[in-house]
Amino acid sequence: MIIRKFVNSFTEPLVSGFRGNLLALTRYFTDFTSSLSQYVELSSAVTLSGDFEIEFDLAVAANPSQTKAIIGSFTQNQDFIGLLSTGAVRVDINGLQYDYAATVSLGELNRVVVNRTGSTGTVSINGVSESLTVSTGALLLETVMAGLLTPRYTDGIISNLKITDGTTLVIDMPIDEDGSD
Repeated sequence: MIIRKFVNSFTEPLVSGFRGNLLALTRYFTDFTSSLSQYVELSSAVTLSGDFEIEFDLAVAANPSQTKAIIGSFTQNQDFIGLLSTGAVRVDINGLQYDYAATVSLGELNRVVVNRTGSTGTVSINGVSESLTVSTGALLLETVMAGLLTPRYTDGIISNLKITDGTTLVIDMPIDEDGSD
């Protein structure tokens, strides 16, 4: 995996009325490249059988030519959180696919939150939310930036992955590194 430095310089005030010079904010991210078959495999599979919330930061340079898994499974083709060729998010639970209209912004770090409460699934991208009625079946997750879809691997940057099953934090994986280890 390639460690890429992501620098944002803020020229506009972050808070109304704030005046002054701000320093650039520097963060380091793992940059996944599909042609190199790069992905992260979770140490153990996560099965979300009830209410859940999955949140992460995602940056992609271009929309994929076909649906790609952001978080998925190498053992089940029907369980994944993916990105469509339009830049919209697809949630697939037990082969039932739910496509949301909100899209990620290309070349920017997007905050994505996917949650299910009962049979209501909500996807929020940068604070824009949409809810649909979804399956209450179990969702199996084993991989990050890959899945059983063809092609398997996804280009892009992902960080700050958190998965909560009901009220229990199951995964808390920053996936951002400074390259000093």
